[in-house]
Amino acid sequence: MPSSTPEAFSKECAELIRTALEPVEHLCLVDVSDGHTVEGFKDGRAHKPDAIEFFALVVTNNFEGKTRVERHQMV
Repeated sequence: MPSSTPEAFSKECAELIRTALEPVEHLCLVDVSDGHTVEGFKDGRAHKPDAIEFFALVVTNNFEGKTRVERHQMV
């Protein structure tokens, strides 16, 4: 069942990232949607008008030796 609020969704995402990339030294998720998805939905760039766009900062030793693309794919 989907989260009822963006805050709940953010917490769920944070837990999924922490679990997948243990140990996580630092994690910061920031909702940067600010209406982007509504406008993107209108012109076809977004799938849903009520979607959420996050900026994620993740610090973990699991990224050592990985390229930027590989780190992105891990998250």
